[in-house]
Amino acid sequence: MKSNFKIVVFAAILALVAISVYAFGPMSENDMANGKEKPNPSEGPRSLQQKESVKEDNGEFTEEIEFSQGFYRPDYSNLPQEIVSWVKYSQNIPVVQEKEYKGYRFLLITEGKKPTGGYDIEVEGVKEAEQRLNIEVNVAEPGPGEGATTAPTYPFDLVILENNELPFYVRDSEDTDKYFMRLVGLQELDRHIVAGSEWIKIFSPSPNENVKDSFNLTGIASVFEGTVNYELISEDGKSVYEGFTTAAMGDWGYFKEEISIPAEVEDQQLTLQLYSRSMKDGSKMFKVEIPLQ
Repeated sequence: MKSNFKIVVFAAILALVAISVYAFGPMSENDMANGKEKPNPSEGPRSLQQKESVKEDNGEFTEEIEFSQGFYRPDYSNLPQEIVSWVKYSQNIPVVQEKEYKGYRFLLITEGKKPTGGYDIEVEGVKEAEQRLNIEVNVAEPGPGEGATTAPTYPFDLVILENNELPFYVRDSEDTDKYFMRLVGLQELDRHIVAGSEWIKIFSPSPNENVKDSFNLTGIASVFEGTVNYELISEDGKSVYEGFTTAAMGDWGYFKEEISIPAEVEDQQLTLQLYSRSMKDGSKMFKVEIPLQ
């Protein structure tokens, strides 16, 4: 009788183990090496929406780090505020950045805003070759009907690199032709984007900002020939001032211009319009319009 009872208990334990493996999948070698639990697939891909619980503390970073395959993925529930803010500033833009913090080299890869769940990006390994780091990543997209949520998501991956010195190259393990954009002229995204279109993002001025005499125009863009055009539009819809600034093409280029307001329209409510000219027909593309007071 006791023997039969032991057999039943043992069979029940095996069944539970099988169900767990089926539901959550096996842990990767890197997950096991870094002591990370594999996330529940029902929670969706790695995205900022799943990491709103990150700690906003006093900036201390005391996590015990053990590198595996050239990198370490930190505990997302225990990130210092400076790193949390960096991720939030970056979430809407597809870009690769690095940041030195407390002696550690953080690497952040963001994929920008996606229309649904099911998107993900994950660093798989870091290898040193020919005086650079080759960073292999896996980029995932949802198949037909596979989106975990219909709400927008912001997939990213954040890791700490073991090597603090060598330049790096990010490579998609499945799509080797995919290019990962960088920042040019700006060390990192350290401020909010207040307005923008797909390829023109503005830091200042803010919508409805009170401006007098002149104001600073700052932002990043990736447009044809790197040229960002701007105009001041008066209350009656006329262009009263126009010019251009230089950003980048292929990467995100930082730009900054001081724009003087013509004396004859200083008392009017103006609209700042930014755009890129189409290579095909010269039409305005990626327009951004910012009302000014």
